[in-house]
Amino acid sequence: MVGGVLYASNAFGLAEAFNPSTGATLWVQKPGPAGLAGSSNRSVAYWGTGADARIITYQNRLRWTFHVIPRRGDPAISTWEEGSWQYTGAGNVWAPMSADDELGYVNDLIDFTPELRAEALAIFKQHRTGPVFTPPSVDAGPGGTRGTIEMPGSVGGADWTGAAFDPDTGLLYVPSMTNPFVANLVPGRADETDLAFRASSRALLQGPRGLPLVKPPYGRITALDLNRGELTWTVANGDGPRNHPLLKPLSLPPLGQAVRAGPLVTKTLLFVTEGDQINVRTPPNGGGKTVRAFDKATGKVLWAATLEAGSTGTPMTYMHNGKQFLVFAIGATDHAAECVAFSLP
Repeated sequence: MVGGVLYASNAFGLAEAFNPSTGATLWVQKPGPAGLAGSSNRSVAYWGTGADARIITYQNRLRWTFHVIPRRGDPAISTWEEGSWQYTGAGNVWAPMSADDELGYVNDLIDFTPELRAEALAIFKQHRTGPVFTPPSVDAGPGGTRGTIEMPGSVGGADWTGAAFDPDTGLLYVPSMTNPFVANLVPGRADETDLAFRASSRALLQGPRGLPLVKPPYGRITALDLNRGELTWTVANGDGPRNHPLLKPLSLPPLGQAVRAGPLVTKTLLFVTEGDQINVRTPPNGGGKTVRAFDKATGKVLWAATLEAGSTGTPMTYMHNGKQFLVFAIGATDHAAECVAFSLP
């Protein structure tokens, strides 16, 4: 916020100015040349010197492409031993770990009841597993393995929504989730690629009867003491599937929503959202509409509110005319994108 005006990037990648008290749009950037608008970006920047001040937004036009796995004719082929570039697929900077029963992965399968445990184990055995850096594997079809299980998943663990740091205490608050997927390969089609195999569906891996495959928490918040290098506390973020018909009689504690949760720390509280189902690769029944305020020292929930839709980004706060505002960007397939602001009376 600059000079009493709140600036943000809208869903079309254009800068937009808002009245911070009412949320009313003051102006919207005019679209530039063809090809420079139409995709969102994460933020805007402010620059000023003297009387010259500008709001800067990032827009782009494709200039070049870098293949993480080289293709025929790329100079980098020579660095891949024994022609491994021809059959390697689905590699990226987020490639997470896999594990197997020797490393304790099987022990992480759900065991709410013996029946659910047996069904989860049957699903697990349909896939390949292994230690860290186990590569994707070929989908062999019915009767064979369907690919490699990767944990916590390409959008699992800590992800785009980032963390919140409290400079007063040195605590770092990190939301994360468990969202495994199947890293599988299928034969490459000659009309699409010269690779022997290509990435397939990368489907999210679900467990039995609409439940997750592995044990909770499915979404969590972890507080790390950066001064001492120690974990301070971890709590589940949200109810998760504890009200599923097969689990409700067990009176389980919160199991955590599998979601990209956005954190915001203030002088007194830690606010964390539940992202909406619309967010990329949110698992079935993941996401939610609740925002909570946690005790920064203990992780205890002190306040909660239900929004009209789930959050689609990290919350923000600002002061205007002596009053503090807390703002959430929300939206869903059945709810238009909007910003919702809270303040004390």
